[in-house]
Amino acid sequence: MRQAQADAFAAAQDLTRVRNEITALDLQKQGNVVRLEKLSAEKIQIEEERTRLEVRLQEFVANVQVEKLNAQTSEAPSSSASGACASSRRS
Repeated sequence: MRQAQADAFAAAQDLTRVRNEITALDLQKQGNVVRLEKLSAEKIQIEEERTRLEVRLQEFVANVQVEKLNAQTSEAPSSSASGACASSRRS
């Protein structure tokens, strides 16, 4: 009888230990699900920001090209420009 009680007590302890482990794993799983949701949302935000930054970079590169062209055309010999102004004053 005592052996049966001891066996039953040991089995109850094992069952409690296993239930505690399952509870701990369930809590860990819930935490991982929340973490995954946060990371997924952050990934989407980062991808959107990356797209916006790519557009801004393309606009910047285009503006730099325009400024380069403007600088090159303004460096052209000014004698032709002043000649055009002088001829318009004569008329």
